[in-house]
Amino acid sequence: MTFNNAETTVFHLNEYSTSADVAYAIKRIPDEDVTSTNNIDDALVYAEANIFTTANGDRADADNFYVFSMDSGRSGTATQGEQIRQNPSNHIFAIGK
Repeated sequence: MTFNNAETTVFHLNEYSTSADVAYAIKRIPDEDVTSTNNIDDALVYAEANIFTTANGDRADADNFYVFSMDSGRSGTATQGEQIRQNPSNHIFAIGK
């Protein structure tokens, strides 16, 4: 998924069957150079509701990894995002430019 001022699903977890295909799909995500608000908490909530679901390929026996690439500070509130971060099966990484 991508997120700036709004979240967008790029692909679901069950669209590819090999790690090489997933890696290739990730490399093809465009680097959007726009002014954004970096509402990471909104992105976490979106990912939990739209990406990490059984219908879209999430596995109950696998941890969820959220990896963010960002070029500015975080904005927004942490209410729902904090609940996601407190789940020990969720792992969140932020990579800055």
